Amino acid sequence: MNFARAKTILIFIFLFVNIFLIVVYNLFFQKVNTVDIDVAIDILKNNNITVEKSLVKHFESSMQGAEVYNVSTDKEKTATMFLGENYTSPRENYYTKEGESLLISDTSVDYKVFDAKDKSFNKITHLNAGNKTLKALNKKGIGKSVLQVLNITDNGEKNFFVTFMYAYNDYPVFNSNLYATVTDKGITSIKGTVLSFEKIKEKYNLTPPSNILLELASNNELKSEFQSVQITGLRLGYYLPLGKSETSTYAIPSYEIEVNDCKVFYYDARENITPDVVLLGSKNISK
Repeated sequence: MNFARAKTILIFIFLFVNIFLIVVYNLFFQKVNTVDIDVAIDILKNNNITVEKSLVKHFESSMQGAEVYNVSTDKEKTATMFLGENYTSPRENYYTKEGESLLISDTSVDYKVFDAKDKSFNKITHLNAGNKTLKALNKKGIGKSVLQVLNITDNGEKNFFVTFMYAYNDYPVFNSNLYATVTDKGITSIKGTVLSFEKIKEKYNLTPPSNILLELASNNELKSEFQSVQITGLRLGYYLPLGKSETSTYAIPSYEIEVNDCKVFYYDARENITPDVVLLGSKNISK
């Protein structure tokens, strides 16, 4: 056997493997070059988009992944959660029990109580309506450790409307909410999405916010609606691509960019997931 030749071949194989690994690393794992905040602000200004530098604050460079379960896809489990045992189902996706009803769609629930008699709500006020409602929801097994009170309004007659948001690892979940109507007799209705979260091993590196903001300069939807744009909010959180009949999905780390106090855009914050930054969605808001 020609050992010198074999050694030469092994050296070439070793070099080829290392070159291949370097190329793969550069293609898929290379860090995104961070755009300087001041440079990004100037570029946006030239495109009639203004932003205060204080908004582009420091964000985390990575986020934990999460698998999110749409509880309402398991109809029997959801019915038991809201109504307890011994409920009836007079028609598909509709459940009743002793003055309560529950309508379940692919992605949400509509729960009603026709004669609420929950004594724990007797001394309800604007200050404690949120916590009382959250405690009642948690007692049913809904939103434990992931639901937070977002907003409370009332009509002055002890009818309170409580909006809940989901949060995971202290980050908001942007596009899923739960809404409850309560009185001094208890909860009278619950509407929205019922979710549960499970941690996964995957952790995502994040694209810097200054890079994401530059995407607004080429956002055709934004250009068609506004002649000039003021960025009025920027948050990091999760976006859920929940579709009909999907039992689970993976929460996407994303930036929520608010413009002109009336519209928000959601951009995928994950680094190197696709060649281009992905616009996940948008919606109008009111304050």
